[in-house]
Amino acid sequence: MSPKRTNPPRILITNDDGIHAPGIMALYRAMRPLGEVHIVAPVVEKSGAAHAITMTDPLKVTRVDREDGFSGFAITGTPSDCVKLAIGGLLKFTPDLVVSGINQGDNSATNAIYSGTVAGAREGALMGAPAIAFSLASFRYRDFTLSQKIATLVAERVLREGLPEDALLNVNIPPVEPADLQGIKMASMGKSRYEDFFEERFNPQKQPYFWLQGRKITLDEDPRTDDLVVNSGYVAITPLQVDQTHYGMMDRFGDWDWPLGE
Repeated sequence: MSPKRTNPPRILITNDDGIHAPGIMALYRAMRPLGEVHIVAPVVEKSGAAHAITMTDPLKVTRVDREDGFSGFAITGTPSDCVKLAIGGLLKFTPDLVVSGINQGDNSATNAIYSGTVAGAREGALMGAPAIAFSLASFRYRDFTLSQKIATLVAERVLREGLPEDALLNVNIPPVEPADLQGIKMASMGKSRYEDFFEERFNPQKQPYFWLQGRKITLDEDPRTDDLVVNSGYVAITPLQVDQTHYGMMDRFGDWDWPLGE
């Protein structure tokens, strides 16, 4: 799809780690050379929010100014709320590009389903904008130098060439020094599951509460899947789509009989 955009292009940034996170600052610095940057992000961390939206509470908006010219709106909602409110209320235009991240932690395989970062980009695609989610695949490695460079590179390409309608890119970046990066590969969404357990704790009033714990288990052996591509030292770019229809099942359903009686 040939992109139709303003000049300079208008870029909307969001995330799920919150507007004060280091990753969104890195993404801001990556996007600043490419166009007119607008930032609308959650006021606090919303990791794991997936594509939740706020319907029964008002969304409060606060202006946040950080160093290096960073200025944006903090929203008491989810990443999807941020994109909806930005396009439908605060900005009143559809941006030429929506970028989400840079997340601290991978959003490969099953994590892409739970991810607020990916959902922020998906909401952009739903609202008619090319969209990209960026994640640094580590919770401990905090050097965003390579991630910032990759974000600029991928966003610049998408601004130039566009994306198919209802599509988005999910980009996972390995936690390595720039000199150690093996390259960039297209990758399919992998399969994983979580080995979960809930740790029981007690508040000062001796009332119990539970804290989710667990670890991610990769189920893939195919080296072309996102988890394994990242683990091999490559950036994994996974094209995702809004349409979640399982078309193979559509064919099977065509053969099913549905007796409704007389």
